[in-house]
Amino acid sequence: MPVIPSQRALFDIPEDVAYFNCAYQGPQLKASSAAMIEGLRHKERPWQVAPTDFFSQPEQLRELLAKITGTKADNFALMPSASYGLATAAQALSPHLKPGDEILMIAETFPSTYLTWKRVSEETGASIKTVETPPDHDWTSAILEAMTPATKLLSLPHCHWATGALIDVVTVSEAARAQGAFQVYDLTQSLTAIPFDFGRVKPDFVATAGYKWMLFPYALSSLYVDPKWHDARPLEETWMNRQGAHIFEKLAEYSSTYQQGARRFDMGEKSLPALIPGGIAALEQIADWGIGNISETLNRLNTQIVSLLEEVGLAPVETRFRAPNILGASSPDGLPDDLLPALADEKIFISRRGNSLRFALYLHITEHDMDRLASGLRKAFKR
Repeated sequence: MPVIPSQRALFDIPEDVAYFNCAYQGPQLKASSAAMIEGLRHKERPWQVAPTDFFSQPEQLRELLAKITGTKADNFALMPSASYGLATAAQALSPHLKPGDEILMIAETFPSTYLTWKRVSEETGASIKTVETPPDHDWTSAILEAMTPATKLLSLPHCHWATGALIDVVTVSEAARAQGAFQVYDLTQSLTAIPFDFGRVKPDFVATAGYKWMLFPYALSSLYVDPKWHDARPLEETWMNRQGAHIFEKLAEYSSTYQQGARRFDMGEKSLPALIPGGIAALEQIADWGIGNISETLNRLNTQIVSLLEEVGLAPVETRFRAPNILGASSPDGLPDDLLPALADEKIFISRRGNSLRFALYLHITEHDMDRLASGLRKAFKR
């Protein structure tokens, strides 16, 4: 696949900033900012806002989600957050869980995942089973070994949010389907950065927080809903998700019919003229780059960092178990407490999660950024 050259000019990132922290928050495209400013001003003249305007841009975003994921627009709902999407999935799946069933998730999963299923466990009597962190980061084998005939639901990421350790979701999904277990994925740290084959995985629900790798503005996200769940009850009964909602003069003629597909699950006030244009601009650019090309480019950049990490005494996740977009590295001797502040003083930004440094670069990275990272780490570890 072709490697994408640095796209720095598309982002408002000063030359002296080396930002390796997309897993914390993705950088916003200049095109997204411009589109949102225009959308924000849309309400200055409300008399020019037509009823159809409430629905046209959400549908455009939905179509783009379908285009880049290789599925159908009818399968996507618009969300404010990943936790909202997980709550939607939980409401649909809870009636199918009972005492004796197991809800499987990985150790140190993101809090929104754990807290969602903790509530479900308390209400249904199903138990939570946690897959402990494998020393070699082979999550796939650990998950398969942890599954039992009682495993009724798996709630997983594509890669671990703290270390970037990858899960072979195709292999895991085959095992889940073989015993009729539900599959819920939180792809906040991977969707649009790692190819995800919806057709082979066949997930029940896929939640995301869009402000990281999807480059969305904050508070705009998505939820994939498999067609088998399109008749489930939504969290909200918003008027905008009913048939005929665009005919404002007939809104008091209450419709008992939801709009087609996953639209019933859309959050209320989904029009969001100050946010959705930014999401549209982001997805248009991602579609132009291509998810496969993004993934390959990020993987090559992270591979360059691996030798540097080993040089300064850090142990990165093994290549065969590592996601292309996130590179986690631990230290057998512990990390200096002042490491991140010292790097930030030099305008080099990475994250620390426990004893793991997390490098999450994007297409804005330049060779100058890589050189500055190398210099900063060597200085911090005195190498």
